[in-house]
Amino acid sequence: MGDLFRCFLVCISLLAVVSCESSSDPSITPRSCIDGAKNGDESDIDCGGDCGACDTGKVCANAGNCTSGVCTASVCTEATCIDGVKNGDESDIDCGGDCGACDTGKICANAGDCLSGVCDDDDLCAEPTCSDGVQNGDESDLDCGGDCDACDSGKICANAGDCLSGVCDDDDLCAEPTCSDGVQNGDESGTDCGGNCDACSMVFFGSGFDYLPNDLDPFCWPQAQEVGQTGSVYTHTANSLDISIGSMGMPNNLNCFFINRQTDSLAKPEGATSLIFHVTVDHSTGCGSTVNVQVLDQSSSPSSWIQGQRIDGNGEHTYTVPLSASSTQVSVFMAAWGGQGDGTSHWCQNLHMQISDMEWGYP
Repeated sequence: MGDLFRCFLVCISLLAVVSCESSSDPSITPRSCIDGAKNGDESDIDCGGDCGACDTGKVCANAGNCTSGVCTASVCTEATCIDGVKNGDESDIDCGGDCGACDTGKICANAGDCLSGVCDDDDLCAEPTCSDGVQNGDESDLDCGGDCDACDSGKICANAGDCLSGVCDDDDLCAEPTCSDGVQNGDESGTDCGGNCDACSMVFFGSGFDYLPNDLDPFCWPQAQEVGQTGSVYTHTANSLDISIGSMGMPNNLNCFFINRQTDSLAKPEGATSLIFHVTVDHSTGCGSTVNVQVLDQSSSPSSWIQGQRIDGNGEHTYTVPLSASSTQVSVFMAAWGGQGDGTSHWCQNLHMQISDMEWGYP
């Protein structure tokens, strides 16, 4: 009876072994994969084939035999960031994890896997935007600078264009607007003037002036030449025009220009509604109606006169020319007139006239 019982136990043990070896449950490791021998379709001892992938340095028949997914010269090689395989802790092929961040559209596990710093809900690296709450793309600070909107004061900048103030300081931070930073910013209407800064004076007497006799009237200038002229001086500085004439002949019975100048085209600042001239005139005799100041609308085609004003008499004069909203580009024309219209020749003696300043007028 005892021999029969022992025989029964042996049979039960053999059935259990057969059951384990033939199990189709992948969670159960076959005995042959832990028997310390290279057998079955293993590429190395207890790994490769139907057993688990082999560690670096083990023999392999193909990439599938290796945990790194790389089989070189029949040996499993270590995972790298340039092996063309998604391995190690990479989130996509050769990027993410310990490798470099991934480009847009690559698989990611977290924001750190992406160049943009944004891993979207589909676990893909997203394109940088100006509203993603991350400093990315060519931004100099979070969601500003570069191709995004300019940054507020105190934000990091790479150049002046990154800043609302137009000033990137020596610490690579956007500076507050000031009235001496050489940039039109803040509420200034001109560079370092207007708004909370000092009022602006227009600076445009630099180039573009033209001294002309009156070639518009063929009868005027030839006669003036016959009478003659002496001692004419015309100068200009940054924002003033000064004309002095010692003596100049006036033709008979004509009212003519004898000297005129015109500025370059000037861009009217936003909000300006007028031009204000400060003119000083001084002469002794014979000059008739001395100074004429006119504003020319250069924004229309052809250009047209906006308004003109003769300024008679010696002394200081302030003259305001209203500007329409459509007049975005204007130039200023200044001329001295001569001739009494009485049929006789006259000499304009010791004329001095100066536009000492011009400024934009605001409501």
